[in-house]
Amino acid sequence: MAPRKTTLYEVFRAVLYILKSGCQWRMPPEGFPKWQLVHDYWRLWSQSVEGSPGLLERALKKSGGVARKRLGHKRMPSLLIADAQSMKNANSAEWSGALEAFD
Repeated sequence: MAPRKTTLYEVFRAVLYILKSGCQWRMPPEGFPKWQLVHDYWRLWSQSVEGSPGLLERALKKSGGVARKRLGHKRMPSLLIADAQSMKNANSAEWSGALEAFD
């Protein structure tokens, strides 16, 4: 096996950039490794084994907990806020959830 020309840290940085920015796989900015290499590692690191999460998911969950703890927070958040883009809905849609409390 030939020695690596690119460090795994650089590949990991490129994966994080693509996942965070929404950049297309084939269009990372200058300075990142070739997109094919980054994509191959992403596929490898994302594979689940026997129903357990892949290496990338486990690493991101662990690092998130460590970062929260370093900031003085609990390892796991106690509240989650989900935001969704507004979109047109059919006239047949019904009100539900918290809005029912105001009826």
